Amino acid sequence: MTVPIRVESGLLADWRKPSPETCVYRIYDANDVLLYVGITNNLTIRWSEHGSKPWWRTEAHRYDVRWYPSRDVAKALEKQAIISECPKYNEVHRNPSLPPLRVKGVPMISASKECQ
Repeated sequence: MTVPIRVESGLLADWRKPSPETCVYRIYDANDVLLYVGITNNLTIRWSEHGSKPWWRTEAHRYDVRWYPSRDVAKALEKQAIISECPKYNEVHRNPSLPPLRVKGVPMISASKECQ
């Protein structure tokens, strides 16, 4: 099982910390509906890129960020999260029939349901 090296969460209004590690982040609305799962090594740049999306300013309320030492590990975990958790606005990896992304030390998770 892969364990994050750092975990943080908070209100979107409070973020501003770039980091050298790669993270898997989740964005939720005010009702804790999962809106988006992504990866980055720079939250400031990545979240400013999301700012052009209509849902970002109207729905995004809080975040959960988990940092990993490897981009490959974060990428595999991001894909698994998108397939199994069905975030509202992710488009990539929404098709569970795609071949799995295998990374040593990261257990594979199959889709628990078909994303709408």
